[in-house]
Amino acid sequence: PLLVWLHRYSPIVHDQPVPKVSDLYSSQWQGWSFTLLVAGVVVAAGSLFFHSTTGLRAGLVLFGGGVLLFQANMLQVYGHLWPTRRP
Repeated sequence: PLLVWLHRYSPIVHDQPVPKVSDLYSSQWQGWSFTLLVAGVVVAAGSLFFHSTTGLRAGLVLFGGGVLLFQANMLQVYGHLWPTRRP
């Protein structure tokens, strides 16, 4: 997010109001993404230890959900690279 902010907003920082770096992404999505990623790793690792195929699938689904949520959050950040057109 910082590099996107620097690329997009640093040239206009003194001319017009710009968002904070923390406004470029969703903190709530970030928290959920982290939770899903960690839960997926823990469940998958535990399933490997107990030789559970079903648990491994569940862990990988949780991990995949965390990855998808992270990607959605980064797409929101990348959306700031292009200026919005105002009529």
